Amino acid sequence: MKRYSTGNRIAMNEVRSGNFGDVLGITGAYMTAPTYFEREPDYTGFYLHHCVHYMDLIPWFAGEDFGDMQVRSVSPQPGKLLLHLNFTTAGGVIGNVVMGTVQSRGTPMEEIRIMGDHARLHVDNIINVALYRDPPVQGRGPRRAARPGLRHAELDAEFHRRRQRGP
Repeated sequence: MKRYSTGNRIAMNEVRSGNFGDVLGITGAYMTAPTYFEREPDYTGFYLHHCVHYMDLIPWFAGEDFGDMQVRSVSPQPGKLLLHLNFTTAGGVIGNVVMGTVQSRGTPMEEIRIMGDHARLHVDNIINVALYRDPPVQGRGPRRAARPGLRHAELDAEFHRRRQRGP
């Protein structure tokens, strides 16, 4: 299961830390190449060996099972399938997941975005994790946030540098 992958475990540790806040929304993409499905466009293997990972991962991050969901699909050729699943949970987490067999294995295959209130986690290709938040960093003049796109450790280091310099 994808919940045991390093990046997803790091992200869940942050969600559970108490610093992230409530999970409000989740967006994910899990793609694979059509190689295995072109000869036999029976997608049972795709559902059971690929989709099941994200159908487990999303409720894990949300902290509860899927509630309402709607699926849309398109299959431009035999063996190529693209699914869009939008969902809600009983507690109000919303999101969507894109799964399919329409990408090359030479491109990034997985990504997940976990949204909170002024906090967002990105997990790319199950190993790269970034936390984006609205840190209490102030500079001279009006309140300024840290540069966008900084990793968690870089944000903490920048916060402490600015704190030591003073107002």
